[in-house]
Amino acid sequence: MDAERLCPCPSLPAAAATAALSMVLYDDDLLEEILLRLVFPTSLVRAALICRRWLRVVSNQAFLRRFRDLHPPRLLGFYLNTARRGSPWFIATPQPPAELAAAVRLAGSIHETVSGMATILECQNGRLLAERTDNTWVIINPLHPARERDAVILPPRPYAECGVYTMCLTTDGVACAARIATFPRLGSHVVHELRGGTWHSLSSTALDLPLPGPPVLIPRPVNGKMYLMCCAIDIAKLPSELSELPYLSIIVLPHGVECKHKGNVRAWTDDSGVYLVQVKELQLRVWIYMTDSGKWLLQTTICLGEVCAQLGVADLASGDGLISTATDIKIRDVGHSAEFVLLQVGFDVLYIHIKSRNAEKVYTVKPEESGTRLVPFMMIWPPNFPVRDGL
Repeated sequence: MDAERLCPCPSLPAAAATAALSMVLYDDDLLEEILLRLVFPTSLVRAALICRRWLRVVSNQAFLRRFRDLHPPRLLGFYLNTARRGSPWFIATPQPPAELAAAVRLAGSIHETVSGMATILECQNGRLLAERTDNTWVIINPLHPARERDAVILPPRPYAECGVYTMCLTTDGVACAARIATFPRLGSHVVHELRGGTWHSLSSTALDLPLPGPPVLIPRPVNGKMYLMCCAIDIAKLPSELSELPYLSIIVLPHGVECKHKGNVRAWTDDSGVYLVQVKELQLRVWIYMTDSGKWLLQTTICLGEVCAQLGVADLASGDGLISTATDIKIRDVGHSAEFVLLQVGFDVLYIHIKSRNAEKVYTVKPEESGTRLVPFMMIWPPNFPVRDGL
């Protein structure tokens, strides 16, 4: 026994070791399980550079779905816009992983390549929609600084004396412009999409709403279709012509959900569905709209009191269990498919991942930064893999 312990086990011959390694690395199923242990999308890109076979494995849609479920895209930080500071600036999340240091550096270097930045309005899958001081609009891809920036031109104003324009990006990077023109009795809401360098109206008919009208939510369009959400009691107040518009879908908000003020309800629409995030008293609720049944399903409820207690942020509740009037709670942003919520509780900004229920405090808004716009910046998904011939 002692002799066996003292004498090392004979090593495998080189040929046998190579054969054993080949059995592991040339088994696609086993290789997939190994690559799922990686944590960051950047690691998948490096793995794809090994050979064509590895690229085929990591770029497979089934593999990417599994990887995203295990390792959802990380929040790199967010851009802050304040009237006092002028130009926006980037705030990285506390203690970012070393693996993402290059991405964080690129996210914070937009001013090195884009001059005259005034406001960052939107971020979708690594693309920023920004307004410059000369009133032009640009789409910026900070993670690929060498790529050309395209100026986004607003659609012409039919009524120069009135109207408000808003801009947004869809998840596939398409810019949308909405014109809200106010008249004595009617409000007009027209949405254009920028495709092929030209603005295209979603409809030749304006969406007219009575003013003052019912509070409604109009999230970003998806595949050329708009969604209008309001309470059941307010449906009758909408013009009957709206139900005849082919590009518009009217959805009744879930029972008990009201658009009381800006910040308590946010909607998200994409190819995966229609989502609604609501803050009510001490609860954060996530709803999903079931298109087949036309009903809302309450997907998740998170107790904000427990979240804030774990993070040591502002005391939410008063003695009677209701939200203290001294504590303001607002939804600052909602992520893709309502995967995360950027929530401001008092002056503390929280990042809450809905599925895992993990939360962290990412920023504290200073008193002089009232009216701050927060635009979260996430790792892009799916990763941009190298292009190889013969796949």
